[in-house]
Amino acid sequence: MAKKVFDINPFTGKKDKPYQVEGKKVDVKYVYLNEPGIPKNTYVISSKGEVWKKAKDRNGEDVVEKLKITILKTGYRVFYIRDTTGDRLKLLCHRYVAKYFVKQTKDDIKNERFIVVFKDGKKARIVPENLVWTSRAEVMNEWVHKK
Repeated sequence: MAKKVFDINPFTGKKDKPYQVEGKKVDVKYVYLNEPGIPKNTYVISSKGEVWKKAKDRNGEDVVEKLKITILKTGYRVFYIRDTTGDRLKLLCHRYVAKYFVKQTKDDIKNERFIVVFKDGKKARIVPENLVWTSRAEVMNEWVHKK
């Protein structure tokens, strides 16, 4: 999937403060959330898991809204958007940060690594450096050995 990564939020024209990873500052990146069934160039997601929506107000003027991130009982962060039919979708923040900012290698695909996990186990740290692609077998193996 071809994607253009921005250093500045294309909706707001602003750049967020860098975040820290192992004592180093990492610049925030942005990309349009262009998925089948989602209105093209309507949503932007950052490498920190924040999401913005561009819409029209009652007067037909463009407005930009930062979407609310909801924390589920499981600790996962989600955001809600509308698809092209108007249905409400619940999307996991970490999956989309991984999809757009964590490279999935040929080896990952060959080994069926389609699950995203948090390297440090902290579901609140939604940054590419804390996410990794893994397989169901690897997750089960890890879980069994931690018991």
